[in-house]
Parts: sequence; structure tokens; C-alpha cells
Amino acid sequence: AAKSAVNSKTGKPMSDKLRKKLERDEEEKQNGLEKIRLKNIQSVLSKCLSPLRTVFLLFLSFLICLLFYLFCYRLRNQLKKLEKNLRRKDELSKDLHVIDFEQLKIENQTLNEKIEERNEELLKLRKKTTTTVQVLTHLKEKLQFVAAENKVILTNSETVCTFICLLMFQIGKTK
Repeated sequence: AAKSAVNSKTGKPMSDKLRKKLERDEEEKQNGLEKIRLKNIQSVLSKCLSPLRTVFLLFLSFLICLLFYLFCYRLRNQLKKLEKNLRRKDELSKDLHVIDFEQLKIENQTLNEKIEERNEELLKLRKKTTTTVQVLTHLKEKLQFVAAENKVILTNSETVCTFICLLMFQIGKTK
């Protein structure tokens, strides 16, 4: 179409040099438009991937809570074994001499202190679990909110892209 173009003022056919320059300019504009579209797509994708990071962090916090629960369970079992050993030693202590009995009492006292410390640790860990669960719930709610916002933004960006494509198509038609 450009080969048979005629200058409107002079009525002479357009030179090859001018035609090639115009084609080059048009190609540069198309390349620029393509780069802008790619940047737009990248920004939309980065917004979509942000909630996935949040989900991953939520999953990690869930795993931490699970490991914490297993640790507490193990501590409880150890505590039960220690208490059982203490009871057994108490029963054996009746048969032992006074000196052995005093030594066992001291040992018993230290073990009871350890049990108390572990109970305190267990209580602290339970509080941490509760806090972690609350944070996890909050993050889940926030994720749902952000996902809804992303859906709205994505819909809007698709509408804008469609509108831009339509305008580009009309501009192309009018040229």
C-alpha cells in the first residue's frame, strides 16, 4: 500500500527512502508498545504472586505449630516417665537406709524442680501456640481480602488492556 502512495501536495509518488523511514518509525512504535504491554503483564503477575508468598508463610507457620505440638507431646511423655520413676523409687526407698533415703529425697526435689520448669515451658509454649494460631487466622483473613482485591484489580486491568487493544486497532484502521 505504501509503494503506491502519492504526496498530497506535489502529486509525486513517495520515495523509497521516505517510505522505508516511515516503516521504520512505525516498527519502532510497535516495539515500544510491545515493551509497555510486557511491563504491564509483569506487574499484574507480580501482584498475583504476592498472595502465594503469604500462603507459603502461612503454611510454614502451620508447620512450626505442628512441630511445637509434637515437642510438647514428647515433653509430657517424658514427664510421665519421670514421675513414674519417682514413684517407684519412693516405694524402694522404704527398704533403704536413712542416708540413701535422704539422697533420694534430694534427687527427688531436683527432679520436681525440673518438672516444674518443664511445666512452665509447656505453659509458655501453649501461649505461643495460641498466639501463632491467632496470627495464622488473621493472615488467612488478610489473604482472602488481598485475593479479592487482586481479582478486582485483575478484572480492571483486563478491561483496560481490552480497551487499549481496541483503541490500537481503531488507530490502525484509521491510518
